Amino acid sequence: MPTHKKATSVPLLIASPSSSTPPGGEPPAVLSYFAMRRAAGYVGLALPPVVVLFDHFWSRQSCIPSSISASYYTGSRNFFIGSLCAVGIFLITSIGYKEDKPYSIFAGIMAFLVAFCPTKPDTCCKLPGTGAPFWYSHYIHMAAAVLLFLTFAWFCLVLFCRSSPHQKGFLPKLAGLPRQKRKRNLTFIVCGSVMVAAMLYYAAVVLLGQHGHPEPRYALLIVEWICLWAFAVAWLVKGQQLFKDE
Repeated sequence: MPTHKKATSVPLLIASPSSSTPPGGEPPAVLSYFAMRRAAGYVGLALPPVVVLFDHFWSRQSCIPSSISASYYTGSRNFFIGSLCAVGIFLITSIGYKEDKPYSIFAGIMAFLVAFCPTKPDTCCKLPGTGAPFWYSHYIHMAAAVLLFLTFAWFCLVLFCRSSPHQKGFLPKLAGLPRQKRKRNLTFIVCGSVMVAAMLYYAAVVLLGQHGHPEPRYALLIVEWICLWAFAVAWLVKGQQLFKDE
């Protein structure tokens, strides 16, 4: 008669490898990389709605910024910068395979650039007395944001779908995988594809705008929201909050 192993939960804390158990106490613990990935996912989930709800209902402007990046000039500025810094730290410190280290550090640096090189002010949703950044800050911000989301898509479509650091090829694999890993890979593929599709949509909006077509209201805000939530879901799955191993 077959036996079924009980699924074990993925720990949020693990024993510190460099410390011993103090007399009469519990061993020191550090955050597991699963917990750090989950934390990054929760931050990505929270950032868009917090920015929109805070600026619309609780700030002095009672408005919605045209993009999440424009919240740099609103009452939710501290949450915007803090969230990106937290994600940047998670990306730099929560590295999986050794081969992934350059991509993860690069994404973390891009997150810091997005946080500290603000975009142009939003004229309809801006705190009084908030000055404009240097002229080049907007271009650094936009380039870093695009590179950050492209790196997130690369994580989902390539790095997260691997079963070992020596797996060859860039195409995501589904066949022959354990059930939970197959579910995770399918989720990663969907999240990465959604991010790429959202960025292509906004690129088309920008190109049409150069030919006289007005940009739909809140188009950039919606695209950023979609990409951040796709990133968040992927990192929650990577942290095995969803579809954890049996």
